[in-house]
Amino acid sequence: MLQSNPMQFPRVEVHRALANAYTAKFYALRQHLRQLSVECYEDFRAIPFTHPTDLLAHGEEFVPSGMSVTRVFLSGGTQTSYKRIYYTNEDWNIALQTNAELFRMCSIGPGDKVAILQPFAPWSIGPVYQESTAQIGALAIPLGIHFHQDTIANLLQVHQPTVILAPPSFLARLTQHLRETGALSRAALTVRLLVLAGEPLSRGQRAFLSAAWQAIALSLYGSAETDSLAVQVEPGGPFHFLTQTIFPEVDLREGRTTMFNKGALGNLLITTLARRSTPLIRYELGDKIEVEGPCSLHERCYLIRILGRGSQSIILSDGTCIESYQVLSIVDEVIPEFVACRVRVSTGEDGSDVLEVTLYSNDDVPDNELTKLAKCLGRLSVDVEDALAAGTLSSIHVFHERADNMPVTQRGKLVSFEDDRIDRPESRVPR
Repeated sequence: MLQSNPMQFPRVEVHRALANAYTAKFYALRQHLRQLSVECYEDFRAIPFTHPTDLLAHGEEFVPSGMSVTRVFLSGGTQTSYKRIYYTNEDWNIALQTNAELFRMCSIGPGDKVAILQPFAPWSIGPVYQESTAQIGALAIPLGIHFHQDTIANLLQVHQPTVILAPPSFLARLTQHLRETGALSRAALTVRLLVLAGEPLSRGQRAFLSAAWQAIALSLYGSAETDSLAVQVEPGGPFHFLTQTIFPEVDLREGRTTMFNKGALGNLLITTLARRSTPLIRYELGDKIEVEGPCSLHERCYLIRILGRGSQSIILSDGTCIESYQVLSIVDEVIPEFVACRVRVSTGEDGSDVLEVTLYSNDDVPDNELTKLAKCLGRLSVDVEDALAAGTLSSIHVFHERADNMPVTQRGKLVSFEDDRIDRPESRVPR
């Protein structure tokens, strides 16, 4: 059995990545970075973070001088502006190799037929999945999510896939439709594995999809900016995070960061070590994770838990920040059978904040469980308790609806955070 050592600072790879990045205009304009001598992790910590807003505003400036770019992907296909991620042929091949390795880790291999229910468009990940599937000797069946659901059902019956690769929300919506039309049993006849690329599944979401398709459901984790990073190899288990071409860190807040040490808890930072175009140095993904330690089965692989999207949050009028992972951890503990969740903040008649949480599940939830959840959310943090006591947050309401009505989107989200206040405190700093 292969034993992984605790993470070491990849000095040579970091030197190479920094030398490449500093030829890009975005990093070259930060002249003080060139003066840093990075020989150890303590030196590396002096480099400031790169933010998603930087990539959004200066996408072309991330391309190093003289780079031969062959592809560009756009992240955020339903927004009015996009992050642009550029690839050289070498970058593209690295992305394919990483995805192929992750597919192997979750038991996809030669002989499998993989139905890829993903967008196939300039901002999409579909082509990466398609070519990665072919690279491991499996048959890739590209079924774009723009197809009508009845068309997808017919194609699934014709091609008889063994694996479905899809955003969790799209597959949840498709599952509901196939149930209603009586086509689910025929579409699911040969499916043994569901790989959900998007938000990590909760217990209820995983149980819902596994039971409907009579298949194992695993989550694939990554982002458009970084490509795929990690995968589950057993339902509900930790994610296996590959670090051959990535140097990951954990932002512990208050100016403290660490490498992937066991027990580290905070927001994920990414430095790309092998990407030639659009290099990312200490890039904030916004995801809150916990590191369990090195993996004993794969080289340069670490086990992590993904606790939630740190970028999904609501800031109350007094500056109190309610983050998605805080809400979902309590919901999952009290009502684990939920399939989807909508968190909404609005303005009450007296001008105070009102928090509403709507859960969607296949089974009825007793009123006493909803009341219990509302009370638990009121004790979410000391700041939330203070906001309730001061009247800044006047009330917390929890509702339940059937899963048929869940507000899923094609971008992989089964959980949504909505701010319907007219005067949003966006400029406030979360405390």
